[in-house]
Amino acid sequence: MRRFWIALPIAAGLAVGTGAAVLMASPTELEAEIADMGSVNRATRASGITRFKARGVVTALQYLEADPDPLLRSSLVEVVREVGPSAQVVPALRRLVASADLGDRMAAIHAVTGQPSLLRPELKALLANDKQHGAVRKAAAAALGGDGTQSRSDLLAVAGDEAEANDVRLAAIRALAVTGTTGAADVRAIAQDTDEPKAVRIAAIQALGAAGSHCRSALSTLTQDTTAYVREYAVSALGTIGNANDVDAVAGLSGSDGAASVRLAALVALIDMGAESSKASAIAARLGDSDVRIQARAAESLAGSTGVAYEDVDDALSGLLSSSSFLVRYQAALAMHAYGDDGGTSTMQSDAASGPADQQKLAQRALSVLAGQ
Repeated sequence: MRRFWIALPIAAGLAVGTGAAVLMASPTELEAEIADMGSVNRATRASGITRFKARGVVTALQYLEADPDPLLRSSLVEVVREVGPSAQVVPALRRLVASADLGDRMAAIHAVTGQPSLLRPELKALLANDKQHGAVRKAAAAALGGDGTQSRSDLLAVAGDEAEANDVRLAAIRALAVTGTTGAADVRAIAQDTDEPKAVRIAAIQALGAAGSHCRSALSTLTQDTTAYVREYAVSALGTIGNANDVDAVAGLSGSDGAASVRLAALVALIDMGAESSKASAIAARLGDSDVRIQARAAESLAGSTGVAYEDVDDALSGLLSSSSFLVRYQAALAMHAYGDDGGTSTMQSDAASGPADQQKLAQRALSVLAGQ
């Protein structure tokens, strides 16, 4: 008689425990149960894997590896993740990673993403093989990023090769940034290379920001680059990391960089970072910036902050009410209101009575806020 995972009775091997059913069958019986499921649809068969996850039946892996259903085979990754990769499953994973089936290879790679040393030689070979499917090479790169310095040179070989497929190369750059401070320096060098395409240089900087605190030194160097967009993305990446020790450097860029795009990026980063008291005066100072985008963003920040005394910014904010930019006038009026000063009301009334329709709607919204509605 054929038995199914979705409705196993107590007699088939389920015993009621504390709040959950516990599978009592032996690994041999479980393998037989799976073998008896040939006519069950894919979804139901794959759901049977959860029984193995709950029990951690590593002895069933070799059977699952050979199952003709690719969905069931690929579910091996979930079993291994739950049980934890170990020497017991490495032989099966090695066979899967060498399989002609793309799903098998991807499942094996994902199974060891948190412990790449188990398949280090295989992962390195997959990454280096430009005949491999791009998805496999990218997955191998991501896994090797968690291998630290052991795989740095292999990742650098791909990350630094301009002839590589762009998506694979970017995956290697992201993984390289994760490997440690030396890998971060490698990625920094790519970002500094003026022969590299702009998209690659930006991707390298963003990889440093995503990789975390060990990349702060590399990013700090990039904030001094001669190329404005490199400085812009570098300071944004420092804001992503958000280390309070970088506040002073970011604040300095928000006021001193010659490129408005860099000053704006630094201001946004500063707003997102910690150390409120340290950054408050720097943000307030940006009300006097020559770029209207920066003026507006600084005013908007002050509307939601209590870190700056009103007497330190009242003149600057009231002066912005006469700006040629509606967005600056709008944010200045709201910032003043946040401090309890509704001196921007007449300006918003004028803007609500004339100008483009979108401007009039925003001005009306500001008037509602000022009126306490």
